[in-house]
Amino acid sequence: AIDDLNKIYLIGDYAKGIDSGIIKIYVDGNIIDPKYINEVIKKTEVKINRKNILLNEIDPFESKLLIYESK
Repeated sequence: AIDDLNKIYLIGDYAKGIDSGIIKIYVDGNIIDPKYINEVIKKTEVKINRKNILLNEIDPFESKLLIYESK
């Protein structure tokens, strides 16, 4: 799953409150099991009827919304 999880962001349209059907997610942490994460993403896509994209980096000019921060 994910080790050293620091933050999770929604990026782009969903960060601005726009339901575009594509949810971009950035995870600030070490994904140690990418296969499992991809399975979770695919299952989530089916349940919520939205495309989910896991980003490797954040475009500094794109809108972002912090949805999780470790303490």
